[in-house]
Amino acid sequence: MPASDPQVLYIGSTNQASIPLVDLNGNAVEGATVTITLLDDDGDEVAGQSWPASMAETATPGTYAATLESDLTLSEFDALVAVVVATKGTDTLTIRADVVALYDRR
Repeated sequence: MPASDPQVLYIGSTNQASIPLVDLNGNAVEGATVTITLLDDDGDEVAGQSWPASMAETATPGTYAATLESDLTLSEFDALVAVVVATKGTDTLTIRADVVALYDRR
């Protein structure tokens, strides 16, 4: 299975991280406790924000979001990993996603 493209985190900008959670039947998972932690390529937490950061459920059922601060200590092309941990009842799901830091040239 091919790897997916990394998500982009724009340096010096406030970024929104969001994730939809669904169960095995495709139903939205509402009311979960969800956090995100951003790690550098050494596995250390990225400076500039307290981790783990809480992800709040949005108006879209089962979708959770967090604000990533604009003053994260990043350099262009940093390879990062976003670790999202979702817990509901006795079930816990950990998701790791590749992220790359870039300057916003849009």
